[in-house]
Amino acid sequence: MADWPALLSRDLATQGAALALADASGELSRADLDNRVRLWSAFLARKNLLPGDRVLLLLPHGVDSWVAMLAALALGTTVIPVSPGLPGAEIRHLVRTWRPAACLVAEAGPEIGLDPEQVIAVESLPRKWPRQRNPGSLGSDAVLRFATRGQVLLPGGTLPGEAGSLHGIEAILANARRLVSALALAPGLAGLLALPLGHWAGLVLGLGLLDAGRAIWLADPDGCLPAPEEGGHFACFTTLAHWRRGLARPDPPGAGPAIRHLVAMAGIVSRELLRQTRCRIGGAPVDLVYGTPMHLAATRLRIEAEVPAPGCIGHPLPGAGLHIMRRPMQAARPGQAGYLVHSGDGGIACRPGREGPVAPVGETPFDQQEIGWQDEEGRLYRLPSPKDLIRTAGHVLAPEALEQQILDSGLVEDAFAFGVPHPDLQEAVVLVVVARPRVTPHQLRQFCRETLPDFMVPHRIELHARLPALSLARSGRHYLRLRYAGFYGEAPTSYPGSALRGPACR
Repeated sequence: MADWPALLSRDLATQGAALALADASGELSRADLDNRVRLWSAFLARKNLLPGDRVLLLLPHGVDSWVAMLAALALGTTVIPVSPGLPGAEIRHLVRTWRPAACLVAEAGPEIGLDPEQVIAVESLPRKWPRQRNPGSLGSDAVLRFATRGQVLLPGGTLPGEAGSLHGIEAILANARRLVSALALAPGLAGLLALPLGHWAGLVLGLGLLDAGRAIWLADPDGCLPAPEEGGHFACFTTLAHWRRGLARPDPPGAGPAIRHLVAMAGIVSRELLRQTRCRIGGAPVDLVYGTPMHLAATRLRIEAEVPAPGCIGHPLPGAGLHIMRRPMQAARPGQAGYLVHSGDGGIACRPGREGPVAPVGETPFDQQEIGWQDEEGRLYRLPSPKDLIRTAGHVLAPEALEQQILDSGLVEDAFAFGVPHPDLQEAVVLVVVARPRVTPHQLRQFCRETLPDFMVPHRIELHARLPALSLARSGRHYLRLRYAGFYGEAPTSYPGSALRGPACR
């Protein structure tokens, strides 16, 4: 494989005047981008930032945010890109958790928990080299090669900073190269990127487009999709939710006729959304991309005339290392449910510690994975997010509360509760337990009737030697809910397979 930094250096030397980044505030050629990154990197070095330091990017989507990220990466720092639109409490929580050495902001704003000298306003950064210090002609230290020294940390969790995944630029670019190649964009097609740096896909696609020598127009992710002023054709990279909002506007943006390829992040595609999209962009290809911060881009799905089957996330990208596993070292057969396991060189999973250096943790444990299956043609399917609360007979029941009541009885070793669609109750309560020796189903049923409110009494109790393995997964309740669908008169779902079987008492 060709050395991409060498290729980029050649492009900068021969095509330095070509457009690299542009937004409503202005544009940068590839030569200007290279110079600006090196200028800002030198400025940040004088602020005593060292390789390995964490730098928080609290910048709106635009040219400056991309230049600031590349400049910080060039120093070998760990960049944490987040949206400045987060509530102040969440930003302060993130600062306390990750303890950045510096924070880059658009302009001085409210207190975020850092010393004033640690907060650097991008507006104050120099835009031109002093004449006596101008580095001159472009050399081997081209912008992206310079940036490979650093890493990107993508926060996650309920609040920013509770968990995160760390990615080296080399791994992200390897991932991005596969994705851009799989999309097969027409030659010379620029990209309209409506995804912020903090979004995994915005990071991958943006670096992939720069790597491929394509211009990037940066659209506001929270606003409309303005067409580039010169009126050329481009590929639009967005989320389905953003695209749907744009179509619903009374004054729809004028970018539609110029779009020659729409790439959206995975979501639910309705027939009406597909129809409106076809009307707006004619016969341009439409692709869905699925990925997570743990594995930045995993699959690609081309949407043709028909809406894809529910849950379909397409074919794995080459080298993505995405598999359906029943248990460690045992792959699932086509149509058989299992865990979506990410491995291979397309995504490097690391968990930064709250204190000290960042340490790799290897492959994610099975109990953290999503659940899905693969059909005979190699397409992957993923179950939707779990619905933990059970809504039954006008009540809302937390399954953990029922499980704890059953465990406190001393009759069972383990218990797992979930809801099943019911035509009259909305959901019926199902309880799967591992009973202690000589405990009968009748004893369990009697205990529930005597100690629990009527709405908490399970409609079905099943005894197993051990809990189903998939109940341990994050989305296990929703998985079992689908497996048992149809027990109470509703039509079975399209999910392959039948319900788990075991001794039961009704």
